[in-house]
Amino acid sequence: MQKIIRSQVVKENAIQVNNRIEVALADDERKIFGHSLIQEVFDDSFSIMTPIYEGHSLNYRIDDEVIISVLINNIRYSFRTKVINIAKDINLRLLVLKMPRELQPADRRNLVRIKTLLPIKYKIIDSDQLDLWHNIDPDHETYLTDLSGNGLSISLEKSLLSGVIMVLNLNLGNGTEMKILGEVVRCEKLNKQYRIGIKFMDITERQEDLIISYVFQCLRKTIKLSRED
Repeated sequence: MQKIIRSQVVKENAIQVNNRIEVALADDERKIFGHSLIQEVFDDSFSIMTPIYEGHSLNYRIDDEVIISVLINNIRYSFRTKVINIAKDINLRLLVLKMPRELQPADRRNLVRIKTLLPIKYKIIDSDQLDLWHNIDPDHETYLTDLSGNGLSISLEKSLLSGVIMVLNLNLGNGTEMKILGEVVRCEKLNKQYRIGIKFMDITERQEDLIISYVFQCLRKTIKLSRED
């Protein structure tokens, strides 16, 4: 599967008026994709409607780096770009984005994230323990708040700095237990707790597949329950 270079972006109808796209903040580990429509296309930029997620507008600012996802001939492509202006067209608030240089085929499975309250064990380690992390057994317990194929969030009573390394012991049930190395990338205070965002640093393809399978299994259950209601 080949990437599409800039000279082909418009030619392949990737950036075309009324095309449906999905938009997420590049530095947001949760990767919440809002839905939008392309409104105008220029030589070096294009404008889109304010992205909507679950009925709510997602707010972006000038210079925000975003990830755009678009479906072309049943192939999902993505690219990073930047918000270069915010304009108004009658009653519409439009984001003006820089035209991409290329589009890359995207595997969005890793970006799908679910909310969950699974128990998890963790242990913070020093940088000089990285070579031996497989031999370290996590001994602190907490619970997940969300999970995806490339990271998770946990709830703690204390804050942690970005860059902190920890060994995670994740149990998905049915005997599916795994040890993963993670790095703190985000810390948010919520009431009396801190939500700690962690990206996976060392994870096998098998472990990744098991997590993604679990995530989509949970999504299917959620969809089934919503339809029954």
